[in-house]
Amino acid sequence: MNKIIIRTFFSAILLFIIFVMLVLLSSKYIFKDRIPNFFGYSILRVVSGSMEPEINIGDYVVIKKTDNYKVGEIITFTDQNNTIVTHRIVKINNDTITTKGDANNTEDGIINISSVHGKVIKHFKINLNFKKIIYLLIGIFIIGGIITIIIPNRKK
Repeated sequence: MNKIIIRTFFSAILLFIIFVMLVLLSSKYIFKDRIPNFFGYSILRVVSGSMEPEINIGDYVVIKKTDNYKVGEIITFTDQNNTIVTHRIVKINNDTITTKGDANNTEDGIINISSVHGKVIKHFKINLNFKKIIYLLIGIFIIGGIITIIIPNRKK
């Protein structure tokens, strides 16, 4: 009975990981999204200090695509130089938005709302050890799932 539970558990985790990978790959390569997303959610790593002290270099942001944005919210967008930027909204005028990094002295150029990938709903830091543990767990689940599917259930 325990073998069936373990096999089912690993199989379910493996199928979920495969499902997430397929959704992300289709988002990037079939639907040509610049930022792959999982049902409207994306995770990005911050590479500049323009939003310090709230969001620091190396932090990760979770963004969610929405239709409504408000002054004061932090959004991720593609700027005129085709760079992905995460800054705070300071003005909204019909279909255009003006943003500014918290650590910057000047506002960014005006962007069209269609350039917005989503608003930041969460930001966090992952230290290197935690990242290694996550990769190790994913690897264990994949290998465990493959083993439980490939190796037949032997009866004594």
